[in-house]
Amino acid sequence: MPVELTERSPFAALEWVTGRSVREGASRWMGRANQWNLLLSVKGCGRVDLEEGGVDLPQGSLALIAAGPKREFSVEKGWDVYWVHFRREETGAVARWPEVLRGVHLVTAPKPVFDAARSAFIELHGYSMAQPPGWRPLALCLLESVILRGNAASAHGVSDLRLERARDLLETLDGFGGLDGVAAACGLSRSTFFSRFKKAYGVSPRGYREARMLRRSLELMDDERLSLGEIAARIGMPNLFYFSARFKKVYGCAPSKYRGRA
Repeated sequence: MPVELTERSPFAALEWVTGRSVREGASRWMGRANQWNLLLSVKGCGRVDLEEGGVDLPQGSLALIAAGPKREFSVEKGWDVYWVHFRREETGAVARWPEVLRGVHLVTAPKPVFDAARSAFIELHGYSMAQPPGWRPLALCLLESVILRGNAASAHGVSDLRLERARDLLETLDGFGGLDGVAAACGLSRSTFFSRFKKAYGVSPRGYREARMLRRSLELMDDERLSLGEIAARIGMPNLFYFSARFKKVYGCAPSKYRGRA
């Protein structure tokens, strides 16, 4: 039976909520989509699913999710996570983390960054719970420190140039040389490429590419001159049945039904 222990800051200011959740057992819940979400996975592994796909949030990862898209969080075994909901305009810090899905930025924090980020989360949650005089600017400074530490982690090899090159190649629709070709172009063996990519971005190379392909299909839907078969071929999924199945899994309806919306 799922067990949840969550401590949240007071809800007097709904645009700023912090907390820590410890979950045991399988469970799912909807996240707050009207604000930005910043999360630090302390133990175990969670997952976030959006319209375009899902991303694992393993132990030691920092995740920043933009406001807007609906997001569903889930856990299979256990997850201990610190989190904060905030308005983007409140902070001047800009995250330069890898964007693994549109609106989802993820970085794996090495131990010094993880320890500092965890301390910052604990302190800002303490301020948010007690709300002493002048607490809000201090909490914002701590929030920005986490974002900036994530930038430092990304710049120091969490997403090295070879993986950035891999991302560019995976987003190429014309002349795609296959996953083995991407690994070779980046100077990595197939197994090393797969493991490093998944560790850095929280999603497999195949999953990353498929999310981009399906996003492109949404753009092509507006061109009524193109049949669904032509759209499938253009994004690199020439099998219409496979394209329809993957589209429905991600977006919740068949391509024909999606196109018929008006």
